[in-house]
This record gives sequence, C-alpha cells and structure tokens, in this order.
Amino acid sequence: MRAYKRDSLAIINFGIFWILVAVLHNYLQKSDALEILPHYWFHGTFSLLLCLLILRFSAVKKMDQLGFIYLGSVLLKILIYAILFHSILFGEISLSSRQSANMLIPLFLGIIFEVVFIAKILRNTTTEKNG
Repeated sequence: MRAYKRDSLAIINFGIFWILVAVLHNYLQKSDALEILPHYWFHGTFSLLLCLLILRFSAVKKMDQLGFIYLGSVLLKILIYAILFHSILFGEISLSSRQSANMLIPLFLGIIFEVVFIAKILRNTTTEKNG
C-alpha cells in the first residue's frame, strides 16, 4: 500500500508539473500563431494513462511484458497523435521552424516522464523481489 501511495503522489506531482509547464510554455510563446495547449493536453493525458496502465500491470506481476507494453503504447501514441493533428503534421497548415520545435517539447517531456516513471517501477519491483 505504501508504494501505491508513493506512486499516486508521483502522478499528482506530474499533473501539477505538467499544467504549470503547459501554461508557462503557452505564455512564453503567445506571439506564435500555433496553439500549444492541445498538444500538452494530448501528451500529458496519454502519459498519465500509460503510467497508470504500467502501474496496474506491475501490480499483477506482468514485469516481463512491461517493455512490450511501453513500446506498443508509444506506437499507439504516435498513431493517435497523427490522426488528431494531421493538418499540422502533414503540411495543411504551414509552420515555422520555431513552431515545429514547440510541438516537440510536450512530446519529449511526456517521454521523459514515462521513462523515469517506468524505471522507478521496475527498480522498486526488482528490489522487492531481491529483498
């Protein structure tokens, strides 16, 4: 139960951090025509759901499949993102290089969070098995 509470706090902290970064990024790039908040909402929601899924699978001892679940989810994330933001990704809307780079920031923040969270889960379950 203690690990569950700790992981729940990590997810709550991520939500607060994600909202603050999204608002700050939106404020700093407000001169750009690209609306960045939908990208943050997509990546943040997907990362949060993915981490909850990984947390659930780690609780039922599916540790050998976590890597495959994560890789499959990354492919699913790319596919859903391409469907939702196809007009931006496939050139129907012209973007400057700065706007294109701004679209990548939420993606990389989400990936960093996912990897850190999954590594933490794997480390905790490995120490529980060995300890």
